[in-house]
Amino acid sequence: MADLNSGRETRTPMVLRFLCLSDTHGHPLPRFSEHEVGAWLHAGDFCDMGAQPMGATARRMIEQWAVERRVPAIAVRGNHDCGNGAYFLASCMWDITEKVLRFAPHLLIAVIGWSGIDFRDIPIETALGEVCQKVIASARVQMAAEDQLVLLTHYPARLPEVFPPGRKTGIAYDCVRAVIDLLHPMAVVQGHQHALFQSQGVYEKDGRRSLIANPGPLGGVLKIDIEQQSADFDFIDSTAP
Repeated sequence: MADLNSGRETRTPMVLRFLCLSDTHGHPLPRFSEHEVGAWLHAGDFCDMGAQPMGATARRMIEQWAVERRVPAIAVRGNHDCGNGAYFLASCMWDITEKVLRFAPHLLIAVIGWSGIDFRDIPIETALGEVCQKVIASARVQMAAEDQLVLLTHYPARLPEVFPPGRKTGIAYDCVRAVIDLLHPMAVVQGHQHALFQSQGVYEKDGRRSLIANPGPLGGVLKIDIEQQSADFDFIDSTAP
């Protein structure tokens, strides 16, 4: 498994664990145990109205969190991660928006996100579709037959058969669904739709199953079994002692 901080190579475990979050909106990130964890995955909106200065207290706490972590933190830009927020995000995490990263010998992480000039700039289908096409092209170049994929996206796929739309569900995208249909990720970690936080489901296409998880700011643990080609997601009980 690649150590993103040092470039050293370590032996890849059969089960990889990821601490997952989204939409923390400038609040201090939790200090979950990193024991046997490969990386943090943040599905966007790390900042809040990112074009504006972040409060000094919140900035110091997040910077301290970044210093204390012992495993890589991988992030994607959401609509709030614009302006100053994009630079701050990049200083605390590995911002790999629109890229595909080989995290382990048989595991890739593909990342879909977008941020405009203002946090109210939500991408239209065409704009986000261009990002999705870049990710698809990069994944196809890198993926071998034995490789598995995790998709990290701020903007959720339109999957009414998994998450029936409701009045407060918010926007979802056909282009992100197309990425799932083409690349068949083992798991999708997504954000943006606050009404879906702490929910998960399974999407099936062409006999392939993709676990779809919406961790929100409370977080969860994604477990990828490379040998068994399976994925599980457990939400973190914030009330536990």
